[in-house]
Amino acid sequence: ADQKAKIETWQAECMKAGCTKESRKTFLKQAKGILSAEQFAQLRAQCQKSAKETKKTEA
Repeated sequence: ADQKAKIETWQAECMKAGCTKESRKTFLKQAKGILSAEQFAQLRAQCQKSAKETKKTEA
């Protein structure tokens, strides 16, 4: 549960920063430290998907 809480906190920070390339890089670096390779791959895919959606709403 602690792991999930950390990810959610970092993800919120990433979103707050506007899901920029920099904030995503920081978020994924933090996440990679506590997740298994499989979990990390899922998270990264999810992050990229939400980043695309964020860009759409800005345009």
